[in-house]
Amino acid sequence: FQWLHSLAPCFAVNGDNVKVIESPKEFYSALLNGVKSANHRIVLSALYLGTDDLDRQLVDCLNEKIKQKGSKLDVNVLLDFTRGSRGEINSRTLLAPLIKENPQSSLEISFFHTPSLRGFIKSCLPNRWNEIVGINHLKLFVFDDTFIISGANLSKNYFEQRQDRYMSFSDSAEIVDYFQSIVKTVSSFSFQLLSDGDVQFSKQCPHHPVTGDLKQYVEHVRKFYHTVIMKIKVKATCLVGTLYTANSVKSVNSSGSFSSNKSSKACDTYIFPSLQLGCVGINQDENLTKKLLCSFPESSRTYFTSGYFNITENYSQLILNSRSKFDILVASPDANGFLGSAGFAGQIPSVYVELTKKFFNQIIEKDKTNDIKIWEYVRPQWTYHAKGLWFYDKKKELPSLTMIGSSNYGYRSVNRDFEAQITLVTSNSALMRQLHQERINLFKYAKPVTQSTFAKPKYAVKRWVSIATTIIKHYF
Repeated sequence: FQWLHSLAPCFAVNGDNVKVIESPKEFYSALLNGVKSANHRIVLSALYLGTDDLDRQLVDCLNEKIKQKGSKLDVNVLLDFTRGSRGEINSRTLLAPLIKENPQSSLEISFFHTPSLRGFIKSCLPNRWNEIVGINHLKLFVFDDTFIISGANLSKNYFEQRQDRYMSFSDSAEIVDYFQSIVKTVSSFSFQLLSDGDVQFSKQCPHHPVTGDLKQYVEHVRKFYHTVIMKIKVKATCLVGTLYTANSVKSVNSSGSFSSNKSSKACDTYIFPSLQLGCVGINQDENLTKKLLCSFPESSRTYFTSGYFNITENYSQLILNSRSKFDILVASPDANGFLGSAGFAGQIPSVYVELTKKFFNQIIEKDKTNDIKIWEYVRPQWTYHAKGLWFYDKKKELPSLTMIGSSNYGYRSVNRDFEAQITLVTSNSALMRQLHQERINLFKYAKPVTQSTFAKPKYAVKRWVSIATTIIKHYF
């Protein structure tokens, strides 16, 4: 996997400082403890902030910390404009008091608005449905020099009974600086929350995403990518180059294991962050994912998961033609996050059933039933939102690589939403065991998908939903 640093920044860390968080409750505790212990910076980025009791408790904790530290604490919150503005009580109304009560603080609360939602489309689509055009989907959480990446949002159901993935990095200032710079830069071309709950567009960006010139706004965002992110990429790659040549890392073999001497013990794990905002032509994560999927060697095994299984045609073909064996975990209809939604949204679980069935049939057509297995997550009273992969090289019992972040690997992840992932490669045995146990914990609730699965009544898909899936899959 040496090629990874040619597509993304590379940060070397000590694997002993990486912790896999296993449950929603543990994730919530990590957020609360992170806020309480922070001394100089806090960054929270998600699709939205909920309005239930646990969500309010997190906001109260943040407010208390800001009052305690004042301007010495740099706080950045980044959410999505459409999702964060939905309903009379929303992320904006919940967070506005923080600005009003802390006028002298270093607090910035921003809402990213996709440039794809404008003109006639924006005027026609009501709240909730306007989110299908594109959203901020970055799930990044920073507390001083500790960083958490996940696919979870800041909402009560994600803190209790919606299973996701979460990974924490402590004592990792360089990668924290990187993600903080991303959030700050995205905030510079987003809307800023005011103390009365209203918003105003950032004065740092001369081009409005809704009413301004689309081409100029897109060029401005791409400039951010090529100047800020690529500079960090060069800096990080130079660091890795130094590690490669200065008696730290002698070689990287095909399994992703690092051959090193005593001087490299502190750096046994490499992090490759990648971004995606397809609507403005930032395709770093897609390019990395495609190359990764076709890089797995013969006789290896890859475990792949998405809570919303709607992978692109490119990804599906790479998996179908991979030399690696694949076990794919998807949400069962009962574990789908849209289960029980009102109106058309209540049919979304059926859309994913239809997409899973289509891929299942492709496996049969390709005669790959011995190499690719589909499993569904079935856990009473729980929904499933995890995504990513774990790679096991041939004859290895522990994974040496994982991918984790916000992407569901679907059409909207690639073409519409703002996504962030990391690819982690490690030779740290303790971390490898953590990753292995994480995968086991998720697959503990897995049941095999077979032809008989789709014959069950709850897997029945209405004909109009089946027909509409061809279009719908580009938005969910």
